[in-house]
Amino acid sequence: MAFYKTEADRKKIPPGFVPYSDQELRQLFRVGKTVPKSLRLVDEAKKYGGRITSSEPKRGEEEV
Repeated sequence: MAFYKTEADRKKIPPGFVPYSDQELRQLFRVGKTVPKSLRLVDEAKKYGGRITSSEPKRGEEEV
């Protein structure tokens, strides 16, 4: 795993490392919700192009 703040930082990450942005880290570790087993699953998914997204609706979006 490798962590980055900007796209310029991301470009410096060596091949073979799975990159995590600041936003992804905030989603993963908000209010202590992530456990090591979950982090391993997320890491595997990211290796194949997965992304971390918020499960909370954005402002202005309503659940139907």
